[in-house]
Amino acid sequence: MDRKRYGEKAAWAMVLVATLFVLARLGTALPVAAQTGVHVVGTPTPTATSVAPVVDGIMNPSFETGDFSGWIVDTGGEGDLPSPVIWDGEGSIIVGQGDGEPPQSAWGPSDGAYCAMVPWLGCGPGVIRIMQDVTLPAGPRILLFDYRAVWALMGEYNSAPVAPLGFLPVADRAFDLVIQAAGGGGELARHRILTLPGGTVVPAGETLDDVPPQEDTGLMVGAVDLSDYAGQTVRLVFEWSVPDCRPYLAIAMLDNVRLVRPGDHTRTDVSVIVYGGWNDIPARLWVGGTEQETLYTATNAFGDAQAMWTLYPTGAWPVSVDVQLPAGLDPDQWELKLVRVSSPTLGYSNDEPGAAAATIMAGQQYQFVYQLISK
Repeated sequence: MDRKRYGEKAAWAMVLVATLFVLARLGTALPVAAQTGVHVVGTPTPTATSVAPVVDGIMNPSFETGDFSGWIVDTGGEGDLPSPVIWDGEGSIIVGQGDGEPPQSAWGPSDGAYCAMVPWLGCGPGVIRIMQDVTLPAGPRILLFDYRAVWALMGEYNSAPVAPLGFLPVADRAFDLVIQAAGGGGELARHRILTLPGGTVVPAGETLDDVPPQEDTGLMVGAVDLSDYAGQTVRLVFEWSVPDCRPYLAIAMLDNVRLVRPGDHTRTDVSVIVYGGWNDIPARLWVGGTEQETLYTATNAFGDAQAMWTLYPTGAWPVSVDVQLPAGLDPDQWELKLVRVSSPTLGYSNDEPGAAAATIMAGQQYQFVYQLISK
């Protein structure tokens, strides 16, 4: 092994140790891995389910057994990558330790007592996979799942240097949902869920203006239309790529994997609601990047300012919204804060949204809720 790659692996190992230390702090049920590539599962607490539940053909969809029962965990490729672990949510992932960085953030399972936590790092190239074969019901189905990620390109973690080799280029990393033939056969489709932008790892004590700060996506709901495979058995592969060998801190979460059935009709309502707002606040909506008609809020039956679009999606459509400050308000003193993304008909509410975006499907309702606040 040449000296440069040895140094990169050593620097990466420091990040891995730091990351596993963070994960170990997250809960007493999560021991530190002694080596990479080893399946690590903490001792289940009394809330763990002894028999893996099967919901709509998905076994152990929220990891409530306290382990990966029903799932296949794999770290493939040429690299040296850590395995995912089960986390019981005790503790916190800390983001933003210095001046000018985002505030601290703590997060855990989105459903039940457990979730899968992926140390999204290592000495690649390679991929980290969590997967299982699923026999889909007849008729259209949409796959929903909760995910979150945090990452940083700074060369230190909790003031400990982890990038001694100077400024290192870092490639983008991808989180994909891959559909394969049952048993791990040929790839049928690949859906990009999230990209962690690359850049340059900055060594401890240095600064670089164009290096992204530490990031936290917030809790997100992924959606993939599986209707083309109705009645078939396919392998669903959650895949996190690690394209290089860099001291790059990244952690991802996966939870609450479920299948939902679109409504019996195609009408879908997408609303923007502004708590503390009033009439005539402009609201904008994009469908797959195409901007729709700008609407203006009006007081609804609950006394809140609301604007609502009626759409007729086929399959799953990505949408995003934006709301402008009411005219006359100083943006240095006021802001519209996104506080919730929910679907009353599907029964989910994301109270820690990372973006004003969702994937909608026929026959449902979706709400983007903002709060007008004074800074």
